[in-house]
Order: sequence, then structure tokens, then C-alpha cells
Amino acid sequence: MLELFGPALAPIGRRVREFGLAYTAAQLIHVCLVVWLFQISSSPLLSGKLFEFFVIGIVWTYLLAVLSFGRLTKFLGPKAWRVVRIVGMNYILFAFAYDLVPPAIYWGSRPYGVGRLVQYAPFAAMCVERLCLSSLLLRFATAAALINELVEAKHQQQLGRVLAR
Repeated sequence: MLELFGPALAPIGRRVREFGLAYTAAQLIHVCLVVWLFQISSSPLLSGKLFEFFVIGIVWTYLLAVLSFGRLTKFLGPKAWRVVRIVGMNYILFAFAYDLVPPAIYWGSRPYGVGRLVQYAPFAAMCVERLCLSSLLLRFATAAALINELVEAKHQQQLGRVLAR
């Protein structure tokens, strides 16, 4: 977001780690409640592949939180940390989208209703917006790299002309 909107969002950009840790802390409460529901229910709420899918999302959440402390990111190096962060964040986004987008799309059918639309539409919109912004950012980055290559080639060409004189 900082790359797209510039200095207007710089104060938020400087607090990304704190936002992530706050999300992780909130997620801990959610995990505890889900574990409690599993213990008191007569049949499992989730099982099989769907359970594994959401557990992987939780693992990514806590892995990113743990790696944000100390020198662990320096141990990985900037490129590997960027890859881990992007893959983890996108998996978490996909888990959210899987859970939150269908109630917003199928709001008129059962078990979803208008109430579900009101509850889930903002989260679904944020998931879709993130995908659109990622696509836009990738296009900007690709265009910027192409422009840099063209400028560099032009400079090399001019340097060659100067040296040839």
C-alpha cells in the first residue's frame, strides 16, 4: 500500500509489525475459543482437508509473528524473508477469502441471509481489494523495471557515443 499511495500512508507503514502482532494476539483468542468449541461439541466442527487448510493458516500467522522478533529475519536474509512474508500473507488472505467471500456472494440463499451480507461484505471487499492492489502493484513494479532498463540502455548508448569521440 505504501508503494501505491506514497507518504500519505507512511505512518501506517512504519507500524506494520505492530499491526501484525496485534492480529496474532487477537487470533490467539480465536484459536482458544475454537479449541474450547471442539472440546464441548459432540461432533467436530471441522474435519479433514478443511481443518488442515485453516490450521496451516494459523501456522503461517504464528510463524510470521515469531520470525518478526530479534535477528531471525536477518538470519533468513532480505530476499528469503520477503518470500516467506509474501507467501504467508497471501495464504492467510486466501483462508480469509475462502471463509468470508461466499457469504457475501450468496447472501440470498440459505444458510446465508441479508444479515450475513452486512456482516461479511466489508471483509469480502477487503479481500478482493487486496488482490486488485497486488495486481496493480505488480504491474507498476514491472513497468518501473522496464523504464529503468530503458533509461539504463539510453545512458549506456550515450556513454558509448562519448567514448567513441
